[in-house]
Amino acid sequence: MRLKLIFIWMFFSISLFAQNTEFKVVSYNLLTFPTQGGPDTRFNDLEKILDHCQPDLFFVQELLSEIGLRDITSKCNELFDDEYAHGKFIGQISNPSNSWKLQQNLVFNDDKFDLVDQETIVTTHRDHNYFKLLVNDPNLSPADSTFLHIYVVHLKSSNSPEHEQTRLQMVNKLFEHLEDLPENSNIMVGGDFNIYDSDETPYVKLLSDNGSNTLKDPINKPNWYSHNDILTQSTRTSPPAGSGGAGGGVDDRFDFVLLSEALMDAEDKFAYIHDSYKALGNDGTCYNQNITDCGTNNEVSSSLLSALYNMSDHLPVVLSIGNKTVSSMEEISEIQPISIYPNPTNHYLNLELNDLSESTIKVINAMGQTIVDNKIYSNKERLDIQNLPNGIYIIRIKSKSISNPITKRFVKF
Repeated sequence: MRLKLIFIWMFFSISLFAQNTEFKVVSYNLLTFPTQGGPDTRFNDLEKILDHCQPDLFFVQELLSEIGLRDITSKCNELFDDEYAHGKFIGQISNPSNSWKLQQNLVFNDDKFDLVDQETIVTTHRDHNYFKLLVNDPNLSPADSTFLHIYVVHLKSSNSPEHEQTRLQMVNKLFEHLEDLPENSNIMVGGDFNIYDSDETPYVKLLSDNGSNTLKDPINKPNWYSHNDILTQSTRTSPPAGSGGAGGGVDDRFDFVLLSEALMDAEDKFAYIHDSYKALGNDGTCYNQNITDCGTNNEVSSSLLSALYNMSDHLPVVLSIGNKTVSSMEEISEIQPISIYPNPTNHYLNLELNDLSESTIKVINAMGQTIVDNKIYSNKERLDIQNLPNGIYIIRIKSKSISNPITKRFVKF
């Protein structure tokens, strides 16, 4: 019996290790959230949507206040086992004379990502919000591929040449920031773009050549209105009384997420998971109708369709990115445990290498720069880190006795 249990444990451990790492991404225009003047009655609907999607990265548009952002983060912490956090809320800076100010932000799984940088990009109409995340996945290299550069945007609405030009100006501001990123960066640009078709100049600009950081549309369906299942606005033919937002039924693709070439590379360890991109709840049968009028074969429940109808005049866009590396039994047998402590620390970091011979150790900062590169010859090592700036660092250890480097993370405070 004991031998059988050991075998089951070994099989389960190997299967668990071989699992692909998947990060679920959701981008959603919440329609002026939370409602001004009191508790938002739509919060129960948002809870149903969050519980269904279980996002690790939640791109949020149309926030009215920091209260709404904190409430969303608290709800994620209540629903899911992992810890969630959000970016710092900064009120809209762009277009200060506009009395109707909306903001974007990011809610993220704090067990899987660390926020290492955040910026507000000022445009002529509304801010772009930039977030740089460190991916907490020990299977990934500690080079720049372990970072995600996320832009949450909300472009100018309305179908007129003047407003299209405003959208183009906003996209040009975005590109100024994109051009400063390192080559082959992992970039995600998501939000409410208010673009009416794939021939519109701002969309063409978004997909224009930017070297190794050129953006791609994961669905690659340029003639949008031939693919009703990708449309995201509006969830209602007529807005319910007092709800606001747009009507007309599901008939425009305003909401989407674009990915850089590095994230679209199917051979990469960390990339878009094919066919995971969807306009949640849209099965392609409710064009110019309420989202609740979609066909009976919809993959989501009627209860969720009702929540989508009530919550916003937009549909969420969902997709997954992941680490496609699957370890073999031989690779698993090679893995050597190491210990680092204390963590967090402010003076010294102790390493126990457990019989890794002739190792090299690198310490890499949040910018992907190697700041320590040493050879070590003993099983125990102490690093003096008291002169390092506070922040998040990666340790990468190579040894002749293993084929794959070992990666660990520590925090200096």
